Amino acid sequence: MKSEEIDFTLLREDSHEEFEKLYRQYSGRVYGFLMRLTQGNVALSEEIVQRVFVRLWEHRGDLFSTEQFFSLLCLMSRRIIMHINAHQTVMLVYEEYVKKTHTAIAADPHEQIDMDNVDKLLDEIAERLPPRCAQIFLLSRKNELTNKEIAQKLGISPSTVSSQLEIALKIAKDYLAKSHYKLLTLSLPIILLV
Repeated sequence: MKSEEIDFTLLREDSHEEFEKLYRQYSGRVYGFLMRLTQGNVALSEEIVQRVFVRLWEHRGDLFSTEQFFSLLCLMSRRIIMHINAHQTVMLVYEEYVKKTHTAIAADPHEQIDMDNVDKLLDEIAERLPPRCAQIFLLSRKNELTNKEIAQKLGISPSTVSSQLEIALKIAKDYLAKSHYKLLTLSLPIILLV
C-alpha cells in the first residue's frame, strides 16, 4: 500500500483531512509496535494509540515533516507507557501504605467527617464504661481487633472479652437511646456490632 503524502503545513493549520491521513498511515504501525511492547495487551495498546494521536493533534502546530516520524511516535508511545507504569507504581505503593497503617482515607470529605464523628461517639461511650470494659470496647471497635486478638493482647480469655463486650454494647445502646444520638440508634448495628 502506497503511503499518502502528508502536508504538514496544512496539518499545522488545523486540517482534519491531513490529520486523518496521518492517522491512517501510522496508527496501525504504532498499534503493532505497542502490541509487542505491552506483550499483547490489546486494551492498553489501543488506549496508548489514542493518547498518542490526541497529543499529536494537540501539538499539531509544532509538527514538521521528518523521515523519522514513526520513531517519534514510538518515542511518544514509550513515554506514555512509562507514565502509566509510574502512576501504577505510585498507586500500588500508596495502597500498601494504606493497608499497613489501616488508615481510612475517605474519598468524600463528608465521609471523613462522619468517621471522625463515629470515633468521637465511640470515645464518649468508652468514658461511660468501667476501665477494663472500655479498653476492650475500643480495641474491638476502633482498632478492629478480634476477640481472640484482644484476649491475647490483654492476657485474658476470649470468653471474658465476649462478656465485657456484651456489657459495653448494652451500655452503649442505653446511652444512644437516652442521648441526643437517637437517630444513630438506628445505625447501632453498623457502628457497634461486628
